[in-house]
Amino acid sequence: MNIVITGGMGFIGANLAINLSQNNKIIIIDNLLRKENKKNYKKLKDISQIFIEDVSSIKKIKNIDCILHLASDPSVMAGISYKSNIIKNNIQSTFECLEICKDRKIPLIFFSSSRVYPIETINNLKYERQKKRFNLISSKKGIKKGGFNENFDLNGLKSIYGFSKYSSEQLIFEYAKIFDFKFIINRLGLTSGYLQNGHINQGILSFMVKKWVNREKFDVIGYNGYQVRDILNVHDLCNLISKQIETFSSKKFLNKIYNVGGGLNFSYSLNQIIQVLDKMIGLNPKLGYIDQKRLVDIKYYVTDNTKVMNDFDWYPKLDISHTIKDIIKSV
Repeated sequence: MNIVITGGMGFIGANLAINLSQNNKIIIIDNLLRKENKKNYKKLKDISQIFIEDVSSIKKIKNIDCILHLASDPSVMAGISYKSNIIKNNIQSTFECLEICKDRKIPLIFFSSSRVYPIETINNLKYERQKKRFNLISSKKGIKKGGFNENFDLNGLKSIYGFSKYSSEQLIFEYAKIFDFKFIINRLGLTSGYLQNGHINQGILSFMVKKWVNREKFDVIGYNGYQVRDILNVHDLCNLISKQIETFSSKKFLNKIYNVGGGLNFSYSLNQIIQVLDKMIGLNPKLGYIDQKRLVDIKYYVTDNTKVMNDFDWYPKLDISHTIKDIIKSV
């Protein structure tokens, strides 16, 4: 297949390009707005065709069998603590992909985010503190086995970043319904692993690994380190995407949304991650705790993978130790 990956020089895009290049022709579009992604060029130039341009250049590509759309500003702090043209980067880029899907009937896999779920609704759920972490004890529609599934409430403040992802999701549904093409939307939680360079905007785990490797100070902001995330290794994500691409040859499991993450078994608080890093890399003597709760911070997010596991016979396999070792190779 001829697979276009927008944002393909980034952490997830580069891993997908490497993984899928074994059996497919890979075309990458990336404007390198994030300069740290330049280091992936050497790894990708021999296995893919690369366009250092905005997503609008996708119309130049003649033969496309599938689009994996990752191009976006990846940080929840975009538009809040630093300037970002998030409408162009996250919504306009989706529109450019959809115009091609519309005209050529090309299937799309869109990489959305767990941040489409509202901040206050999540934070107002009932939690208990146990073993240096929050545990979710609320019973509500959209919550199962300690995780959030696709039926969880979407109404409420999401952050500007979360809004941009949710807006893209809705645009995809409108286009696909009117113009009749196939899509899959994956709402990702915290994804980490190989080629993640330790920048804070790429996720807290890689940022922490870099701090430990370099023996630098790390500040735990808010909730005393009890806040919880589930961690998905990017190699497990790549395996899922391969399975999803295969389904485009049929009508099975198409035009659906999936929550995709590590799940409850691979969920950790910051305090628990600190313990793992101390054991694997060595004690970090420069820990700080800041009692500050930022507007976009959430206490807890764990994925309920039930739907995606059932539909694609897939489940996460790689634990946090494996993921940390993969990150160390890159930071």
